[in-house]
Amino acid sequence: MDKNLAIIIAGGTAGHIMPGLVVADILRKRGWEILWLGNHNRMEGHIVPAHGLEFSSINFNGIPNKKIITLLTFPFRLIRSMILSWKIISTKKPIVVIGMGGHVTIPACLVAFIKRIPIVIHEQNAIVGRANNFLYRFAYQMLSGYPITKPLNVSFIGNPVRERFFEVPGPSLRYSVRDNKKLNLLILGGSLGSGDLNCLLPAALSLMPDESRPIVTHQCGRNNLERLEKLYKNFDVRANCLEFIEDMVTVLSEADLVICRSGAITISEITAIGVASLLIPFPKSIKNHQLKNAEILSNSNAAWLKRQEDLTPELLARWLLDLDRSKLRDMAIRAYSFSRRDSGNKIADICDSLRSL
Repeated sequence: MDKNLAIIIAGGTAGHIMPGLVVADILRKRGWEILWLGNHNRMEGHIVPAHGLEFSSINFNGIPNKKIITLLTFPFRLIRSMILSWKIISTKKPIVVIGMGGHVTIPACLVAFIKRIPIVIHEQNAIVGRANNFLYRFAYQMLSGYPITKPLNVSFIGNPVRERFFEVPGPSLRYSVRDNKKLNLLILGGSLGSGDLNCLLPAALSLMPDESRPIVTHQCGRNNLERLEKLYKNFDVRANCLEFIEDMVTVLSEADLVICRSGAITISEITAIGVASLLIPFPKSIKNHQLKNAEILSNSNAAWLKRQEDLTPELLARWLLDLDRSKLRDMAIRAYSFSRRDSGNKIADICDSLRSL
């Protein structure tokens, strides 16, 4: 058994992968070696090796849906991935396996349980995903990014985010130096973009008097840039439209208000810096988890929440016109107090404690 090796498993979406990378960086600073298991043909297969981490593919693409072919092939795919995981884990002999979410965690965590290797699971959302809902019963410890009452043995620690997000001056200082300036509005459509937000916001902003319109930065996702720029031009609204934002820390720290979906990591980054936000949950998220994520902040008066089906350009324009920097600063301060700043270190502390077992 390698006293310095941890296996991290995560895949499918950035919401699982990015917190895993934060944990990997902390563990490496503490002298750990990291092996990442995932799918080579999914997002993790590109991001993780580019981050300088050793990566092995176990080729598991998910829990079956209602299609008969996936139901019939599921046992064979699971067994194949468990055999691959068994070979890797038997060779590498990690002292801990960390599951950060995604279906790909299932075969490797099952193998770890069979081989009596401690499993640490982290759930990023306010509602437990399908993979973690199955795996928690095998875990040495289950952790969560939000307070979760079921399963009962989960420990709330928050979501790991990069240290840079905590190096920005707090919202009290940032908002106060912007007095008497136009508001800065940041619209986040996510890595793939949100077609609904991309249509709603230009229309709403066009209904505001020019002198009351904020300075707009709109991240629209892949393949949406030309269409969005045309929309803003047709509505005669000035906006800085971007496919991607490389430096999210800087852009978030300069914003007075963020309008976005309510994915777990987006919310964690917003609260880490301390920015006022209007959360519009994606209505088709699995188990409606984005609504639950947003409700936790909204119920704590740390964000505004509006359902997509309740919004029109007219309603959103009136809501925006009612804002001022003082209201936004107060909301940003409450969001800032909601953040958990030591989540990644808490996961690393658990791993360190297992070294002596």
